[in-house]
Amino acid sequence: MHRARLALRKQLAESLPKGPVEPPDHSRQVCLDLLESKQEALDRGVDFPVAPAELCSRCRSLFATLDLTYDACRYLGDIELPAELRQSILDQTRT
Repeated sequence: MHRARLALRKQLAESLPKGPVEPPDHSRQVCLDLLESKQEALDRGVDFPVAPAELCSRCRSLFATLDLTYDACRYLGDIELPAELRQSILDQTRT
């Protein structure tokens, strides 16, 4: 599930505006632990237990795209997406 979500996030992120990336405030391991915790929260459908103010800007940005991906998956059957985007999402979730 995590890999599928990250692959879909990568596809969706390509169409989002890009800006300068600030260096992380935490060690790489802390950011990876936060990412794992975020994905587990998404899997369970519960709120992420860490306040946004405690995250570095890099993690906040990544988590925002994960939330976008989660919402796209959750509402995939409920909304009309452009055909190309819908097909891309379906392709990513099948691999």
